[in-house]
Parts: sequence; C-alpha cells; structure tokens
Amino acid sequence: MTVASERHLIKKYANRKLYDTRTSHYITLDGIADLVRDGHTIEVVDRDSGQDLTQVILSQIVLSEEKRGPARLMDAGADALHASRRCGSHGR
Repeated sequence: MTVASERHLIKKYANRKLYDTRTSHYITLDGIADLVRDGHTIEVVDRDSGQDLTQVILSQIVLSEEKRGPARLMDAGADALHASRRCGSHGR
C-alpha cells in the first residue's frame, strides 16, 4: 500500500481532542497537516453526531499556517492543504 492511498479517519471529541482511528492515538492540527503533506487522505468527523468536519479542520490548519507567514505556508505544502480542502467530502 502506498502512502497516498492510506486513509485516516479522525474523530473530534466534545473536549476538542482529535483522535486518529488508524493509529489509535490523539493527533494535533500540526499532525493532521503533516498527514496531508505526506499524501494521506483524511476525513474528520464529530464523534457524537457523525458530522463531516474535514473542511473546517483543514481551514483551521490553513489559517494557522498563514499566521506563521506566507513562506511557511508554501514550504508546508499549501497546495496539498488547499486541494484537500477543495475536495472536501467529495474525495470519499
């Protein structure tokens, strides 16, 4: 299996923690950004309601990276983050 084909289902808990069901570990926004940069497919859902939060989380990542500076965003793989955000739930 190639890295690009790995899918990570991430559940967001009421306490705002994010849990990667693939690795069985909690994950940060930076960790999710790293997964996207590495070519992984991610889906973020609310644990209780099942609502798809992927676009919201990816938008938070983009905003966070932009606050650190435009050069950091470009170095960090902005194209991959923006592409994932555009695809949203359509990539399933």
